[in-house]
Amino acid sequence: VDRTTADYRFAAVEATTRDGVTLTVYAGAPLAAEQEAVGTVRGAMLTGLPVLLVVVAGVTWLVTRRALRPVEGIRREMAAITASEDLARRVPEPDSRDEIAALARTTNETLTVLEASVERQRRFVADASHELRSPIASLRTQLEVAEAHPELLDLPGAVADTVRLQVLAADLLLLARLDAGEKPGGG
Repeated sequence: VDRTTADYRFAAVEATTRDGVTLTVYAGAPLAAEQEAVGTVRGAMLTGLPVLLVVVAGVTWLVTRRALRPVEGIRREMAAITASEDLARRVPEPDSRDEIAALARTTNETLTVLEASVERQRRFVADASHELRSPIASLRTQLEVAEAHPELLDLPGAVADTVRLQVLAADLLLLARLDAGEKPGGG
C-alpha cells in the first residue's frame, strides 16, 4: 500500500488473540473500478440528460399541439365569423366529452343567442322605420302645404300627427327596454 488514501478504500478491524494481545488488521483495495464506473455514469448523464430533455420537450410540444388542435379550429372559425359577420355559422364541436367540446358547445350557444338578439334588433329597426314613415310623411305634407298656403294650415291635424309620433317613439322606447330585459316602468 502506498499510503495514498485518495485512490484506495481501507477497512480496519481489531482482534484479540488468545494471549490477550489486541491486534489491528488493515485491509485496502484500489478504487479504480468504482471511479471508472462513476466516470462512466457521469459521462452518460452529461450526454444523455440534455438529449432526454430535448426529447421530452419535443414530445410535450407535439402532444400539446395535438391536444389543442380543436381549440385552434374554434379560434379560426370565430375569426371567420367575426370577419364575415355571419352569425348563422357555428364552430366545430369535437366528438369528445371533454372541456374543449364543452367550450365549443358554449360558444355555439352564445352565437345562437347573439344571432337571435341581432335578428330582434333588425326587426325592431325595420318595424320602427315603417311605423314612423307614415306620420312623418303626413306631417311634412301638412307643413309644406302650410308653407305654400298658410290659410290652409291644418293645425289640429299637425298636432295629431305630432302626438302620434310621440306615442310611437314612446312605444318603441318601451319595446327596446323590454327587449333589453328591463321591467316596464323601470325608467
